[in-house]
Amino acid sequence: MSDRTAQDSALPEGSTTHGGWPEGRYSGPEALRQLVRDAVRLALLHGIHEMFWSDPDFADWPLGEAELNSDLNRWAQAGGQLRLLATDFRAVEALHARFVVWRTRWSHQVQARAVRRGTSRAAMTVIPSALWTPQWSFERIDVEHQVVLATHERAARIYTLERMEGHWRQAGPAFAATTLGL
Repeated sequence: MSDRTAQDSALPEGSTTHGGWPEGRYSGPEALRQLVRDAVRLALLHGIHEMFWSDPDFADWPLGEAELNSDLNRWAQAGGQLRLLATDFRAVEALHARFVVWRTRWSHQVQARAVRRGTSRAAMTVIPSALWTPQWSFERIDVEHQVVLATHERAARIYTLERMEGHWRQAGPAFAATTLGL
């Protein structure tokens, strides 16, 4: 695990930490990637066994990074359970080979769903780009400008989770760990 944690990360002006968890408004693609890295490290550090990730395609998440996958391995070994929700997982398969291998290895602890075919295009675009844990969450509120809000506040976490759960119920199994063929 890296020595870098959320507390050592360069926090944007006006941002703080709460128990080590980043708080506040972040912007830029690197801020999003760092929040994902910090979330996995802190989930491992604090013994959080449940995470829910949602994004239309996860293309700009750091899922292919060796260090993140190493942290994910330790988190999964400690009993971590991950839910993934996307519109489409093709970008994950094309861009994040390490994560695809990780997902295969830990298939018994990872559930993945995608919006079902036939769902309206409008419904597909409203899948939040968010990461939720029982103690903390973030949501990308402006994809074009890469603006992310991170919070530990209960009401905000519940709101994010409820929206993610609503899409989860409408989605179907996806991103299979193995491919069967004849």
